Amino acid sequence: MPSDQAVCAYMKERLMNDPIRILGEFKLSVGLGPGHQTQIQNLYFGAKNTIVNGKQMRIGSAIFAKSVPGYIAHTNDLTFVRCVVTPMRTYNDVHRGDALQRIAAGSADFWVTVRQTGCSVIILDWGGGQYSMVHLSPYDNSQVSAYHKYLYPKRSPRGGRLRAGWLRAELTEIANASRQTQPGYLYGTVSINPLRYILVQSSISYLTSHIQVLGVNQNGQWNFFMQTGQVGALNAVALDWHDWSSYSYYQPAIV
Repeated sequence: MPSDQAVCAYMKERLMNDPIRILGEFKLSVGLGPGHQTQIQNLYFGAKNTIVNGKQMRIGSAIFAKSVPGYIAHTNDLTFVRCVVTPMRTYNDVHRGDALQRIAAGSADFWVTVRQTGCSVIILDWGGGQYSMVHLSPYDNSQVSAYHKYLYPKRSPRGGRLRAGWLRAELTEIANASRQTQPGYLYGTVSINPLRYILVQSSISYLTSHIQVLGVNQNGQWNFFMQTGQVGALNAVALDWHDWSSYSYYQPAIV
């Protein structure tokens, strides 16, 4: 039987080279610390396939990755993975609306964020091999008026659509704050919008309990995937880019 170390290293390579297939078989969990800004980190990768817990993968700290269901005995049995890390910005984070870092294509193996539970994730392609991501938590119940709580319950389709709309407005503000300027054609400067975006809003569906977005470095460019479902009934799809337009509605990935 292969050692845990060999299995982890092998599964990392399979995830990099065949993400749709592996995300359709192994449930991915990501554990990150608090924060608001995207950065590059060396994390740990653990994978285990057991009769009781099924096929599982974890990316995060050594403690988190080692506690993959089925358990891995030693940190040395894990494998390192270089990741772009986007933490979730909480509803009360003073940095919630801060401008985003730009990450170069091919700068790491994976781009990770924690799973979505009512949150919204937007990924921006600025052109020139530069990308950004932000993950916003949903609004706290204390921020919602009694009127909206009554007519638009949180765990209902219309309540989910309303809250998703609120988050889209915030995402637009963050995207605008992240633009850079260049000299105008005649005078002054102009702000440059992103070229493309990917939007995943878990608040649209209150029935989906596991939504995990993962970026994979493939041939020097970022491609993004979404995993939904639970062990034994997972679904994995490649996420499509949409052209950015200041005058059109977002097109979120429907989950």
